[in-house]
Amino acid sequence: MFNIYNMNKGFFQNNLSLKLVSLLIGILIWFYAFIQEDLTMTIPVKVKILTNEENSSYFIYESSKLDIDFLGKRKDFLLLKFLKKLPVYEIRIEGDTLGEKVEDLTFENVLVPSQVNLKPLKFKGKKFLKFYIDRELTKDVSIIPKFKGVLNQNLSFYKDVEISPKKVSISGPEKLLKNIDYLESEEIELSKLKKSQSLKVKIKRVNEFIEYKDSLINVKFYIEKKVVKVFKGVPVLFINRKPNLRFSPDSLTAILEIEGPESIVKNMLPGELTLTVDLSGIEKKGEYLLRINQPIKEFVRIKNMNPSEVKVLAQ
Repeated sequence: MFNIYNMNKGFFQNNLSLKLVSLLIGILIWFYAFIQEDLTMTIPVKVKILTNEENSSYFIYESSKLDIDFLGKRKDFLLLKFLKKLPVYEIRIEGDTLGEKVEDLTFENVLVPSQVNLKPLKFKGKKFLKFYIDRELTKDVSIIPKFKGVLNQNLSFYKDVEISPKKVSISGPEKLLKNIDYLESEEIELSKLKKSQSLKVKIKRVNEFIEYKDSLINVKFYIEKKVVKVFKGVPVLFINRKPNLRFSPDSLTAILEIEGPESIVKNMLPGELTLTVDLSGIEKKGEYLLRINQPIKEFVRIKNMNPSEVKVLAQ
C-alpha cells in the first residue's frame, strides 16, 4: 500500500538538506564578497627615523604618527589587525644629521607589512614632517608618587610611603632631557586603600620620545586603624621671656585630644606633647591674648585642645 506519510517525510527531509546546503553556499558567497570588498581606511602610521650618527636620538615637533588613507580589500585590513602590525613611515638621514630637519612626505617611505596588499593614497592634514636630531642623553631622575583623594577617616598612615626604585634611568634627546629633574607616577586613589599593602604603579610618561628603563614602581603603604586618646594636665611652657618683664600666669596645663595610628597613639605619654606660648613679641607691659602652640608629631593630629589661648599679663 502506498504510504503518503513516508513519502512526505522523505520529501521534507531531502528538501531541508538542500536548504541547509544552499544557505551554507550563500553564506560563503556573501563572506567572500565581504572580504573582497575594496575599502579606503585611515591608519595611524608610526614614524621611524634612522641616522648614521652614533648615540643620536630624535623628537618630532608634533605627533610621531601620520594619518594616511590606504586603499585595499577588507581582508587585508582585517589581516593587518590580526597581525597587530602597522605600516611604518621610515626616514633615513645621511651625512651631518644633528639639528632641525624638515622632510617632505612621500609614499615611497611608507612601508607596509609584506603579508598585506595596501596602497597609500593620501596624507591627511600634513605635507611635511618637522623633527630634531639630537645627541642621546641618559640620566637618572627621582620618582615622585602622585596621590588623589584622602584615606578613609577611620584609617591612618603610621609610616612614610616607600617607593622602589626611587630613581629611574631615562634616555632620549638631550634637548628634552635637560629640563627633566623628576618624574611622577600615575595617580593613586587613596580612598581605595583599606590596609597596609604594596601596589605596582606606572610611571607617567612626559614625552613619547623619552625611553624609561623601568616603567613601573612599587609603592608600599603602611596603614592601620585610627584611634583617639585624651591627655589631661599637659604642661604648657612659656618661652622667650623678656628679662625686664614679669609674666602672669607663668605656668599652665591643658587637655589634649589626639588621634592617629593605633601603634603610635596607644604608647604615647603626656611628656611627648610639648605645648608652648611664645612671649618673644611682647616688648612692653600690658595684657595680651596669646595662642597656645600645638605640638607637632608625625602621623598624629590634635583634635581638640582646651584651652587654645591664654591671657597673659606683662608687668
